[in-house]
Amino acid sequence: YNAITEITEVNPAAAVSFGRVLIGLAAPLAVSLLASTSIQELAIWGAATTAVQLLIFRLTDFLLTGLPQRVEEGEVSAAVLLVAAKLAGAMLLSAAVAG
Repeated sequence: YNAITEITEVNPAAAVSFGRVLIGLAAPLAVSLLASTSIQELAIWGAATTAVQLLIFRLTDFLLTGLPQRVEEGEVSAAVLLVAAKLAGAMLLSAAVAG
């Protein structure tokens, strides 16, 4: 589903889910900034953390079958569960980057 369209149509579940994407990608990238000593290293860490985080997003969507559709239908409780699962992945990935 198109999250931006859902948000403009006042779907709070879509807004929560989209916020999760922003934070879920930003957290590991922020730790990459701290762990990097050069622009090249930052690019490598940034690409690696983004790829892993996108894989985590897909895996979560696969394991929690039906939740993305429930978010599209406006079910906030489904969005909150997806947020919790995916932010947990972001926190673990951030810790792995930090070493």
